[in-house]
Amino acid sequence: MEQYCSLLQTSSIEVAHLPGPILVHILSFNNHERVWARQVCKAARDALPSTTAVPAAVSMPLWAFQWMWKNATSVQQSSKVVAGRAAAADLPALTWLKHSSTRGSPACLDAAPVFGPALCAAAAGAGHIHVLQWLRAQRPQCPWDFTACSAAARTPGNLHTLIWLRQQQQPRCPWAGTEVWEAAAASGCFETLRWLHAQRCPGFDSPSICAAAAEAGQVAVLQWLQQQRPPCTYDESAVAAAVAGGRLSVLQWLRECEGPHSLLLLRQSSADCTTAAAGGHLQVLHFLREVLDPPCPFSAATAVAAAVGGHLAVLQYLAQQQQQQQQQQQHGCTCWSPAVCAAAAAGGHQHVLQWLRHDLDPPCPWDHATCRAAATAGNLATLQWLQAQPQRCPLTAHVALAAAEACQLEVLQWLIAEAGCPYDTEALWHVAFTKAAAAGNAAGPAIRRRLVSSWKELYCYIETLGKQR
Repeated sequence: MEQYCSLLQTSSIEVAHLPGPILVHILSFNNHERVWARQVCKAARDALPSTTAVPAAVSMPLWAFQWMWKNATSVQQSSKVVAGRAAAADLPALTWLKHSSTRGSPACLDAAPVFGPALCAAAAGAGHIHVLQWLRAQRPQCPWDFTACSAAARTPGNLHTLIWLRQQQQPRCPWAGTEVWEAAAASGCFETLRWLHAQRCPGFDSPSICAAAAEAGQVAVLQWLQQQRPPCTYDESAVAAAVAGGRLSVLQWLRECEGPHSLLLLRQSSADCTTAAAGGHLQVLHFLREVLDPPCPFSAATAVAAAVGGHLAVLQYLAQQQQQQQQQQQHGCTCWSPAVCAAAAAGGHQHVLQWLRHDLDPPCPWDHATCRAAATAGNLATLQWLQAQPQRCPLTAHVALAAAEACQLEVLQWLIAEAGCPYDTEALWHVAFTKAAAAGNAAGPAIRRRLVSSWKELYCYIETLGKQR
């Protein structure tokens, strides 16, 4: 990895050609094959569906941070880059940014807004008290709010940072609301929970605390919360949170501790099956459908949610459940509609489309909305597959318009030149002209240049189409 860093800095390779996450990875010196295979390879992303995150709080040289800051394409992206430096305790980077902003450097005109509560929260979450001290010593002082206490509470073993935040007097870091309790409950850190309880942290009676513990799968925390006097109450939000988090152990605990009056039995909402399907939580879906009595219902939205996430196993399970309902002559919904194919196409889930059209009996129907969804998302390979089928997915002028509205030039060119997609030149021209004009008003010169360049290229192509007709 050190050789790669040296190569990036000294050779003819242009750093600007590297995506920011890849640069961060090169500089992290860590072995994250699963994470980075998912970032750069769609096949690996399908094979490794677990949630992964790019580690922002890694060590990196100052020149790399300067490049990432100057090439950020949005305020949100630049804020995340700077927050990553605070989480990494990178005071040289923060000092450079602060001084550049003070001097009014053209590259850092927008640096001042990022010195806000999010920076203190990032440092607090990582337990870097010395970074917090530096941020608060700046003039003007970097502000903080309840998110700093919440971030400290969310990290197990970080009670010392939370105590330090509450000991400050200029002013004391606030913890209004229930966010700090929720963060501590999700972390499962009993040391922090007991300290909060002893300090009479406000909001202990909120059901959202149990919901946070449920979503994180913290059964022991839920039990502790119920043992307090008075206990922390919970409601249906705990059920919804456990389903969303795929926490089967929490659902089992809720069912066992409540018996026949369980919220799970009283709730009976198809939203639970849909939420489980969206997260690909097959075990939870099985529990809702086959363990609960009566079973939790599902709806057409359940299949759409599974298709959005590319969760083929969930779709296969839903097909099995629907078949059983039909065999038992029970009233049930029809899961399969064009919306399911459109959802799969939007996510580029070709394996799901393959199953929906070739393995499901009868095949799931589709219409032009399927192609439109793929065009909007820029999934050219999916569009090519859709048009290569024996029974082609329909193309209309709305598909070409969707590609134009999303500034998917390569997709639009293929649709018109290769697929013979019909199009309305005037509608395309209007979209390109309007979007190009709006891009000229984008915040930040770097962002504005990129947007204008992309829309200008699309506009020129559409102008050429008009002349050819």
